[in-house]
Amino acid sequence: MSSVTSLLRDRTSPLSEWMATDFSDTIGLRETARDLCGPILVPPTGDVDRPALGAAFDMLATITLRPEESLALLDIEVDRAWTPAHARLAGTISDAVRQVLDDGGEGAALYKLTWVMGLLVNSMRSVDAYMRSGITRVVRSASSSRELYAGLDELITADGLAQLQELHEIAQDELYPRLRGAIHVHADISNRGVQAEADVIAGGLLLDLKTSAGVQDSSGDYRLLPSARDIHQMIAYSYFATEPQHESRYGPITAVGFYFARYGALVAWPAEFFMTAAMP
Repeated sequence: MSSVTSLLRDRTSPLSEWMATDFSDTIGLRETARDLCGPILVPPTGDVDRPALGAAFDMLATITLRPEESLALLDIEVDRAWTPAHARLAGTISDAVRQVLDDGGEGAALYKLTWVMGLLVNSMRSVDAYMRSGITRVVRSASSSRELYAGLDELITADGLAQLQELHEIAQDELYPRLRGAIHVHADISNRGVQAEADVIAGGLLLDLKTSAGVQDSSGDYRLLPSARDIHQMIAYSYFATEPQHESRYGPITAVGFYFARYGALVAWPAEFFMTAAMP
């Protein structure tokens, strides 16, 4: 099953062609998001694997919001893991996260575990993701549990953990308290053979979590302009989420938006406006 993100990367896919034809005017939404972000709070400094940080924040945020739903994602990965070693690692991480949460749920141990959890879940997304993942290299090369955990430690940097902690602390003020109603994480809104998983659906808000930093301008300040693909992804998700089977599970979608974690900015639009604003 192809995912929305992979289909949008393929400009010849029917989904990409639909977006390019019917939703080509994304600049207004993108500029609105940029203008509402404000100054960057967590710049991308130091020795940090940015995609890994994004995956880790996604896991940490969703575990904070709905721990059992997030850990259920790991349980699913155990069943479809590429190798028995991946399955064992997924089970070990799941058990360890539950123990940390039982003990209070904060601190360096949780940050490290969610970092590995993000890498592990992402490695299951596709064959390409599996082949490129640092987790795969570590699992393949380790001949003992000691080597495995030493290899996992090498995938995590002090700078990365420090930024993950900063993002989490900002989200405790700017994201988590602002979500209302029933909260669903990793919400499956797949449709017609296309895999789609919304980061968060909360009280009618369809939300994507982003850790993008943007680019530096001539003065050295970071400015974030979401890509057209970011907008197209959420338009596709919005349409998928209106399918009866998803609406009955998650409720009607009334707003669509992004949480830009490095900026501590939750930017959302009324769903009807968002789904039509990019039409030429």
